[in-house]
Amino acid sequence: MDEKIGERAGVSRDTVRKVGKILENKRISDEVKDLRLGKVSINEAYKMVEQDQDGLSLFQKCQEAADELNKSAADMDDNQPGLINDEKKRLKIFEKGLEHIKAYATFYFWTAYRANKNSNIESAANKTLKEIERLGIEYGIQMLPWQTIENILHHAIIENRIDVDTIRNSRVIQDQLELLRR
Repeated sequence: MDEKIGERAGVSRDTVRKVGKILENKRISDEVKDLRLGKVSINEAYKMVEQDQDGLSLFQKCQEAADELNKSAADMDDNQPGLINDEKKRLKIFEKGLEHIKAYATFYFWTAYRANKNSNIESAANKTLKEIERLGIEYGIQMLPWQTIENILHHAIIENRIDVDTIRNSRVIQDQLELLRR
């Protein structure tokens, strides 16, 4: 079907597929308008749609991790009010907290780098590092070990399909991590 439409329009089957996907996405009406006015190409608009879907997926993962953390905390409160005496239960909440921080950091990096069309990976990674630290403190972890913070940052970078060596080779990020090591 796409092939026949492409033949009639004088474009490839892939281009027809991309246009279909662009038109299916309800959240990017400005980009569709720019496409119709010739301000952006089909490929540019298609990349915007993919980016939007990536962001939505990362946001949903973040929400799911938060729900899991809240569920674990609620289970803890229901089973044992007051102080948490069971080490296994505390560990479970800690693990769920780390999973939420990972998911949140991934979405935060996506927002800082891709959604805001920031071309500076180092800046987005630096902001994400600070946000990871803030979340650790907010969750009462006080100070996450620097290795954990670095691993969470690397996870966020990889989930955003950025080469992690870009961050490993960044002097700015390495200096920031060095401050955490102290």
